[in-house]
Amino acid sequence: MRVGVLGVNHKLADLQLREVLAKRIEALFSHSYVHLKELKAVPLLTCNRTEVYFSSEDDLADSHTHLLSVLRKAIDQEFDQKLYSYFGLDCFTHLCRVTAGLDSAVLLETEIQGQVKKFYESCKEKVSLPYELHYLFQKALATGKKVRSGYSTENQSKAFERAIYNRGRSFFEKNHAPKVLFIGASEINGKMIAYFRQKKIQNITLCNRSLSSAEEMASLYKLNVLPWENLKKWQEFEWIIAATKSFYPLIKTSDVYGKLSKDMLLIDLGVPRNIDPALHLLGVKVVNIDELHKNLVLEEDCRRDVTWAEGLIQNTCLSHVNLFYNKLEAKQNMNLIQIA
Repeated sequence: MRVGVLGVNHKLADLQLREVLAKRIEALFSHSYVHLKELKAVPLLTCNRTEVYFSSEDDLADSHTHLLSVLRKAIDQEFDQKLYSYFGLDCFTHLCRVTAGLDSAVLLETEIQGQVKKFYESCKEKVSLPYELHYLFQKALATGKKVRSGYSTENQSKAFERAIYNRGRSFFEKNHAPKVLFIGASEINGKMIAYFRQKKIQNITLCNRSLSSAEEMASLYKLNVLPWENLKKWQEFEWIIAATKSFYPLIKTSDVYGKLSKDMLLIDLGVPRNIDPALHLLGVKVVNIDELHKNLVLEEDCRRDVTWAEGLIQNTCLSHVNLFYNKLEAKQNMNLIQIA
């Protein structure tokens, strides 16, 4: 298969490099879709990874070299040693592992399935992708779904929610009920809000660009709503959790008025970051996504599920790639018959 991937993830690259790459790749592929020497590509930008899946009628190695050259020109820092590249079956296997949640900081997490689907479908609307990329993403999404049907994600899926909740509980005094602000009506924030409600946290406000989406989530969980244009009022809250797509900080030092309370906890789940990390210089606690991942504990049930899922993916990927080549050979034979 003429498919490849070039990228970085949380295992190899720190948060700063991932967000720089995410910004540059977003710029390359936004607005008018970029064709690089007949290179057709699908970017995948999440909090754990920044990747570009590509296919080309030319030699894949040449296309890989060209894509790398474009990124080097766009990024003013060394990053080559942090990159990984896979081609053909290895690329197929990698995307299946990503989609199944096996390459995430929160192993077996479920959000990645929707994220992969979103980026793939967005690219389909912008450009005519080659058959190889359609096959790659459609089969990877199907494989991720198949893997998840074979194990229970209930316990591990709440590991991230527990990590965030426990960070807050250890920060605030035991009987204190902090005013909580969620920024973004994202899937992860929806899960966090549901978890907070289970833990009887009452004073929760949601702020989102789309007022209708904020009101819909607010109605479901009985939340207060802060209009997007009033986001600068974030200083009125004690516990802020930001998880929305933004390529610049939404909470920044330039918006600060007066003295900030040192009893303020800011948790930033965004990549690129939603919260200016320099705010910690003003005495508030700022926690980013990588710091949270360090506190995650992989449960025993999840370890067994991972071993089972890895085996299933290896067998499924090999089967799909063989099927691809069989279909390709049958098509070529049919063309020869028609010519004859």
